[in-house]
Amino acid sequence: IGWQQHSCLDTFTPISFNNRQNPASDFDVIRLEELRGRTYSDHSPMDFHRVQFYIIMLVEAGQFSHFLDFTPVVCQPGTIVTIRKDQVHRFSLTEDARGELLLFTREFLVSFLSEAEALRAMQVFNGFLASPWVRPDSDEWNRVLGSVERIRHEYLNVWDEYSRVVIRNELQILIILLLRQKYASQPLDYLDRRVRTFIRFQEMVEEQVHITRKVADYALQLGVSPKTLNHAVHRMVRKSAKELIVEIGILRLKRLLINTDLSVKEIAYSSGFSDATNVYKFFRNATGETPESFRSLNR
Repeated sequence: IGWQQHSCLDTFTPISFNNRQNPASDFDVIRLEELRGRTYSDHSPMDFHRVQFYIIMLVEAGQFSHFLDFTPVVCQPGTIVTIRKDQVHRFSLTEDARGELLLFTREFLVSFLSEAEALRAMQVFNGFLASPWVRPDSDEWNRVLGSVERIRHEYLNVWDEYSRVVIRNELQILIILLLRQKYASQPLDYLDRRVRTFIRFQEMVEEQVHITRKVADYALQLGVSPKTLNHAVHRMVRKSAKELIVEIGILRLKRLLINTDLSVKEIAYSSGFSDATNVYKFFRNATGETPESFRSLNR
């Protein structure tokens, strides 16, 4: 796969899906050990970057840290990491790292799924509701490897007019296996209005946090009271709606600090703050450090 950058006005440039190996496909497979030796003209996978597609990483050998939104995930044999569209991450591969990367667009995954099925499938990538990584037991790990091997064979050795459907179905089975692992202790009931309210609220905040950080504004868009919204958020993540807004707002600021050369004043303006003083207070109250110190430590 080739990753290309495109301009974006309110955040750093994302890496879009561009399959050099098979331009007709919005799905790709790459070995981890192959990625380490690849070079790209517009970015390095070993530096923080934001992708516009989804990734499932299976670690078969080696031990290393993979950074998701500036937080390290310890990867060892048997680890499966799910990387969400628009998530900032970087690889930190060791010489003995071995494994598989499955890369695909949302459209590839949810094609022909009902709305409820698509909603469920996407929650495997929801870092607010479940861990971004799992280490299944040996039986489940072997089931996952079997599914991935069938995908790889179909993609690299067959690839005919039926392959997209075969791969998509195998990928959906893999997603269900991962959902079973991630939500074993708390299955998500998509008939529960609070579940749907939370997911929609999360999506809205991620899209609009640079416009508004008021709970009442999101409650109005959702057609619920602020109290009902708070109950739904607390039911799902044991946080208030305001706390989730702050968390998403801080993540956006961190992404801008790491992946742009904008001044703090420019970041404040693009993030909906009236001046740099307010963004300093907001950032320091939430993280205990200044925007500059975070930038200098993580670049």
